[in-house]
Amino acid sequence: MSELDPCAWPLDDLARVIGGAWIAPPPSDAEARGLAIDTRALTPGQLFAALPGDRVDGHDFLRAAADAGASAALIARQPTDVPPGLPLLHVDDVSEAMLVLARVWREALRAAGVRVIAVTGSNGKTTTVRLIAAALGGAMRVRHAPKSFNNRLGVPITLLNAGRDLGAVVCEIGMNASGEIDQLAELVRPDISAVTSVGRAHIGAFEGDPITAIAREKTALLRRADECATLIAPEGPPAIEPFLEPLAPERLVRVGVGERAHVRAIDLQPTERGLRFRIAMGEDVRAVSLPLVGRHNAHNAAVALAVARACGVDLATAIAGLEGAERAPMRLEPVEIAGYTILNDAYNANPDSMRAAIRTLIEIPARRRIAVLGDMLELGDESEAYHRRLGVEVASGGVHRLVAVGAASRLVAEGARGVAHVESIERPGEADFQRLAESFEPGDVVLLKGSRAMALERLLHACQTTATKALS
Repeated sequence: MSELDPCAWPLDDLARVIGGAWIAPPPSDAEARGLAIDTRALTPGQLFAALPGDRVDGHDFLRAAADAGASAALIARQPTDVPPGLPLLHVDDVSEAMLVLARVWREALRAAGVRVIAVTGSNGKTTTVRLIAAALGGAMRVRHAPKSFNNRLGVPITLLNAGRDLGAVVCEIGMNASGEIDQLAELVRPDISAVTSVGRAHIGAFEGDPITAIAREKTALLRRADECATLIAPEGPPAIEPFLEPLAPERLVRVGVGERAHVRAIDLQPTERGLRFRIAMGEDVRAVSLPLVGRHNAHNAAVALAVARACGVDLATAIAGLEGAERAPMRLEPVEIAGYTILNDAYNANPDSMRAAIRTLIEIPARRRIAVLGDMLELGDESEAYHRRLGVEVASGGVHRLVAVGAASRLVAEGARGVAHVESIERPGEADFQRLAESFEPGDVVLLKGSRAMALERLLHACQTTATKALS
């Protein structure tokens, strides 16, 4: 591997590690600097992984990869259109080759002294990854997962684009099925592992008590960490405790609000555009002003500060970094439009994150508080009960209008007796979103929240289009 470029990998060495065969060989001194699977995001010098797929096949974009400056491409079949000058390395399975490369590169990062930090949880993963990067950023160079790159494709991308000159790289670890976190944790082998929360996400994928199953899955990240790793876990729920007992207590850091927590977020005060609280680490108590709305983000920030302490970063430096943190897109992201505010939290949803978002909406001063809620998916047999229960929570006070979007969310509308204005749209079209956009008024705060497949950001686009037309 190159001693000059901290993120470079000689292509000859790359072929040896993977065990592939060059169809179009590279120059003898050629190197790859990171990896991309999307030519639209590819930067010059990166290796392009041509992943086959049912809808999109990366082999159809080799010419685009060459035009973007790819150093070479990993391919699993002979392409019909070979771009001149682009080295092509044939492997049996492109995604498996990415995993092999990521394992080897993980060892290169270890040898260079780069801390590898991994974050999982039912809620708050992406936001916490960004908060960790912000808390560390004043003391070291940090790279983090650019989006929710948390699966067997995304995690290798994060690792392979981390240079050996970094202080730390922060990986996000997700889960859709049993055993997935264990596999990813084995790849990452974190120096610091953090579980943000254990809640009711993807419960349809598990039999029996889903919270116990999810606690087992999430804590796999702690069990798979290096033997000297710092292990960060939430103070609750009780389901997590049996899985923490085998862990070395001197390595375990608990985050929460109670007396058992080593890092506590206390005295929370929501503001119109953020959150104020105090962080307590033993006798050291400091004020924090966070530019993110939502009480739950105090916990995410506390996790970030626990990571910063494990990295030896001064608490004042870490807090200053948090106060300049950028929010993750589509996670309670406030968007001002024509005098009203959209809280765009349309990236995903489960019962716990729905409750947190509604609580945030209720705490924001507004002329009217409007909740546009889409279906929560992957809840299995519990879907009906959770949607009805959500309607009862919406009706508990503070929401002036509810718009339930989707077939399952019809049950939210049925359970929301007491809300002044309730409507249900089972199959929304552009006309529905346009009508809603035209109904919002200055001073309103509108929450958009639903599972990713609901694509509720379409309403945000309708609002922006309506406002632009009104000004023209």
